Amino acid sequence: MATDVLTTILESVGVRNMLSDSDESEDSASDLKFEVDWVQRVISNVRKRSDDMYSCEKPQKKHRRRWKCRPKLPYTTSMFYRDFHSPTARVSGHTDAKEFRLHYRMPWTETNKLVRLFVSKKWVITQEECDKRGVKGQEVCPPEIKILGTLYWLGEGCSFRSIYNLSGRVLTAQSFADFAKKFCRRVTDHLAPKYIRMPGSVQELRRISKVYKERGFPGACGSTDGVQIAWEGCPHAYRNSFTGKEKYPTLGFNVTVGHDYRILHVCSMFAGRFNDKTKVLYDEYVKRLRSGFYDGFTYKVYNSEGVPSTMTTPYLICDGGYHKWVQLMCGFKTTSKEYLALFTKLLESLRKDVECTFGVSKKRFKVNPT
Repeated sequence: MATDVLTTILESVGVRNMLSDSDESEDSASDLKFEVDWVQRVISNVRKRSDDMYSCEKPQKKHRRRWKCRPKLPYTTSMFYRDFHSPTARVSGHTDAKEFRLHYRMPWTETNKLVRLFVSKKWVITQEECDKRGVKGQEVCPPEIKILGTLYWLGEGCSFRSIYNLSGRVLTAQSFADFAKKFCRRVTDHLAPKYIRMPGSVQELRRISKVYKERGFPGACGSTDGVQIAWEGCPHAYRNSFTGKEKYPTLGFNVTVGHDYRILHVCSMFAGRFNDKTKVLYDEYVKRLRSGFYDGFTYKVYNSEGVPSTMTTPYLICDGGYHKWVQLMCGFKTTSKEYLALFTKLLESLRKDVECTFGVSKKRFKVNPT
């Protein structure tokens, strides 16, 4: 409405007054023409803005830049897929079989069993399962790519971005990270109890103790020690509670192994500030040894004069940081007697079994170097 009034005023007053002054000179006529052109331009701009303001058409939205997804490559281009389906990787002693074990820390036969277990238990979705659910057009990543990618990550300790590049970019780094969490949880809940277990009878305890008896320590049934694992994602509120002698947040475990480096028992998790004496109080294997769970277990020892005596208490070999219990045997820190020094030297050579187990596991699985 205001624009109409303005244009009427300009047309009726300004322009007509300028045109009515016809008796002026030629110079003033040229100036008048310039002013008239200027007024007409103002009127056209006002009308244009008025039409745009009252028009019913919606203004066009500003174009946003969109990221274009990289086209997904076929799964057969993945390194993990080609390694798993390679016929030479199944031949024992072949170069490809050695490379397969070096990359994934497991031979092909064991890896195949692991893939079949995950498929049979439906812990991973397959293409056949997806088709049964009626999802048409959905292409599912083969389970061997996910499992081999997770094994490669555990063995090399690289980032999931590297796994994404090595896989031929058939699956995102976040998908590999999500599956790695599920994989570790399934292995911990279902496979770990099958391989990490305490002796359930006296016969099994004797089988473990036989190796130690041959090395001069009858009655020993393993070596135990504590291990600290760095907790990189520790919340700030828990840092003081989980920081011990390492000066950074850690998670503590008490581990018992046999002479063949087989893990017999792992106690529950503790904060890094707790020492070995606190952890062993809650160790189930030590509780069994102290409670008489293995009644009937006997062995002979000899005194300095060579007189034998029968003992019924099994024990674990440990360092000097544990309680002075009968079930926990450690060496002498200082002694002036030669036979006690020799005894300590032989015991320490066996106590290193648990330290060697930690070293082997950290060297083989570089995901946790500390």
